[in-house]
Amino acid sequence: MLQPPPKILEALKSILKEKSLSYENLSTARHGIKNFKGRLEIDAPMERVAHVLFDPETQGKWIGGLTNVSVLESDSEDHWANVPKTFQLYQEFHLPSPIWDRDYVLGGEWSVDFDGDHVRKAVLHLQSFTREDCPVRDDRVRAALNLQLYTLTPTSGGSATQVDVEINVDPLGNFPVFFVNLYGSTWCGKTLAALEKVVLSK
Repeated sequence: MLQPPPKILEALKSILKEKSLSYENLSTARHGIKNFKGRLEIDAPMERVAHVLFDPETQGKWIGGLTNVSVLESDSEDHWANVPKTFQLYQEFHLPSPIWDRDYVLGGEWSVDFDGDHVRKAVLHLQSFTREDCPVRDDRVRAALNLQLYTLTPTSGGSATQVDVEINVDPLGNFPVFFVNLYGSTWCGKTLAALEKVVLSK
């Protein structure tokens, strides 16, 4: 029977032993995790794309593995596209057994560049942070979203939107860095395609 290369075999063994990991050492991301970028033009106005990006009711339809989203806090002031300027989320992700599930506590903020009454660009910045009322759970791994940027730029006179995404995420636990980067290399394309499908269904 063919055996996987030694490096991959050791990585798989490490992942399978994940239940023995120490949660005290999961607060910082590891060196070597790469940033990944993607771009897609969606035939819908920026406001609709922005709404789907934030909407907790639809996030599970375009973010792979996402099983639960809770809005912990959000800015109550009216803002562009009827999305809160700042917000905080708790997200849970299911991973195939025997890999442990992941969760995130995220802070998000919109930055919108206006030219008169028109929006030239809108950027959504997401990043992990800690909250005392969201402690690390003993049945999953608290992962680290080091950086996630969605940049929306109007095209076709505002009827379409160019979406640029940049992400640096570390699932932590026993996932080897090269596995993280292998998965990340396809994440942007798959996620933007799924996002487009949800936006166009609105």
